[in-house]
Amino acid sequence: MRFPDLFILGAPKCGTTSLHGYLDQHPRMFMSYPKEPNYYNSDVPLVRKTETRDAYLALFRKAPADSVAGEATASMLYSRVAVPRILTDNPRAKFIVCLRSPMDMFVSYHGQLVFDGHEKTSDLEQAWRASLARCAMRDDKPLDLLDYAGMCSLGAQVQRLLGAADRSRVQFILFDDIVAHTRDVYERALAFLGLPDDGRTQFTVHNWRKTHRFPRLRTFLMHPPFPLDHVRRGIVKLVRRKWKNPSNIYDSMLSKPAPRPVLREEFREELVAYFDADVRLLESLIGRDLAAWRR
Repeated sequence: MRFPDLFILGAPKCGTTSLHGYLDQHPRMFMSYPKEPNYYNSDVPLVRKTETRDAYLALFRKAPADSVAGEATASMLYSRVAVPRILTDNPRAKFIVCLRSPMDMFVSYHGQLVFDGHEKTSDLEQAWRASLARCAMRDDKPLDLLDYAGMCSLGAQVQRLLGAADRSRVQFILFDDIVAHTRDVYERALAFLGLPDDGRTQFTVHNWRKTHRFPRLRTFLMHPPFPLDHVRRGIVKLVRRKWKNPSNIYDSMLSKPAPRPVLREEFREELVAYFDADVRLLESLIGRDLAAWRR
């Protein structure tokens, strides 16, 4: 039984799904399915978790001895306990962190939560203000998936990460670079992991912004009447055994691309001001000029 070597910690909607997909196709990589086991981030409320150590390690049972095994749980950077737990199990673990402008991340992350049924408010400004009111900024507050301010404060999360992990074992990747220089990002990730370049040149975008073709059907599938819930659970288990990544089936059949909302200029300025200090902290921690994120 082996623990994974690589952990893509997050953040949500910052390119983790695409990076997971690219690395998974390398002949000497073994990435977990499901992509997000949600094992180490026990303090983050989630719909589905890998509860036991045996179940978690079973995800990597078939990893070849000469491969790099990895997983990508996007909320582990937000978690307060994930990295210390990982380092207890594997002190030589490597971490990749994908980062994005907090304003753009908020827009995409909100859209994902609406799509998944966790966020009931489709209006961005209403959702932001409701989240601020509910998730008061306290160090002892329980973590909350709808804590937009906390989830998008990447500087504070990276500072916590570097307080626990050796900087030489952490690689930071900007979402802007994934979009504009995908091949270069992929090469740097392979070099960080000590893997040879496989010559890959085609990079498909994963986890694009989407909405439901049939919203009522989606609601029924996620929250069926109680007598039918056990039937739904049985179907889900069957599908997961048969297909490696069943979410792709739903994406192709029952969802469609969604237009990206445009922030009202005054609201965007409010967000820029809110995250200004955190972005400056992130700049100092990763050594990158992020002035464009503050405009």
